[in-house]
Amino acid sequence: REYDIIQCFGLYLFIPPVAVMKYLFKKRAIARIEGPGSSGDFHRIRKLRCGKLILNGAKTLDRIISISADIGLEIKENGFPDHAFVSIPNSVDVQYFQPGENGSRGKHRSICFIGRLADEKGIGYLIRAMEGIKKEWNEIKLFIVGDGPIRSGLEDLSRQLGLMEEVSFAGNTDAVLSYYQKADIFVLPSLSEGLPLSLLEALSCGLPVIATAVGGNRDILDPDYAGETIPVSNYRVGEFGLLVNPEDVEGLEGAVLRLLRDGALSNQMGKRARSYVQQSYGVDRVIGQYRALYSGLAGNE
Repeated sequence: REYDIIQCFGLYLFIPPVAVMKYLFKKRAIARIEGPGSSGDFHRIRKLRCGKLILNGAKTLDRIISISADIGLEIKENGFPDHAFVSIPNSVDVQYFQPGENGSRGKHRSICFIGRLADEKGIGYLIRAMEGIKKEWNEIKLFIVGDGPIRSGLEDLSRQLGLMEEVSFAGNTDAVLSYYQKADIFVLPSLSEGLPLSLLEALSCGLPVIATAVGGNRDILDPDYAGETIPVSNYRVGEFGLLVNPEDVEGLEGAVLRLLRDGALSNQMGKRARSYVQQSYGVDRVIGQYRALYSGLAGNE
């Protein structure tokens, strides 16, 4: 009885009890949708027998938060009232995630991926792209930071392609910041995304980035992107990073080689991205948006 607002992260089995508590105890309740598409919240609850109950319960909550444009469209398509819709992105601690002292190291370059090792992250396509990248740039290393259910399969793929020297699996680590700061390029080859924290962290560290044109990746890297088709085996130079099609090995390969060869573009991307993330996704700014939301609900008796 000492709280005013219940915040739910994602749509799942806890939503119906929260809807009941909202009415029994006269509390305000909010849900934030975590992801879109085939690995997102709405798709997941449709597989449950009580999926309709969860969806109907969510529609009784006071606010529903979207973290990306794609999620916002799904919220509207699923019949949520306009007055309940709120758009608040994920955030990044720009004071912690800062550029490192990464000077010129000649021909040697490194790429990093940081995240959960799961099918929806598309990491296998990046490893396959490394086969072609290696032929064009001998001194190259890919650091895969994180763990998950497909790690052994990715290690097998690296062995099959003869890339065990070029692909390093770091596992889970507390030294994530050092991987960002030592890398030359960050790549996020996801098949679907909400608004990925790793992408914001990489940009905050001043890294030139490559990501697939899905979900929040587009929102972050190219805010004015209107959905123009990216040709197969090609890439798009966005405002704050390069975009490629999901599952496009040749597109990933071309984008990485472009940043490796074009130092001016890489430097420009990193500097502009750092400034942009500070202004649009800094944790203080997003905290302010949540404070305004909570204050408004708490004062609306």
